[in-house]
Amino acid sequence: MAKVYACTGSCKAIIKVEQFEQGLTKCGAKGCTMRGHDFRPVEQCPDCALKFAEGKLQTCPECRPL
Repeated sequence: MAKVYACTGSCKAIIKVEQFEQGLTKCGAKGCTMRGHDFRPVEQCPDCALKFAEGKLQTCPECRPL
């Protein structure tokens, strides 16, 4: 799993850790329901891009069966 930052609003934007550390910390997408709100840290499956809440032990059902 890779750490990324995600918008929890309607745009569902994903940014890299490097972008967040360089100051891109809030969603700026026009029309997004969470525009102006902070991106949230999440874990993302590198194989299928499924996102998981940070700190939770989960397995991607399609890529990594239990």
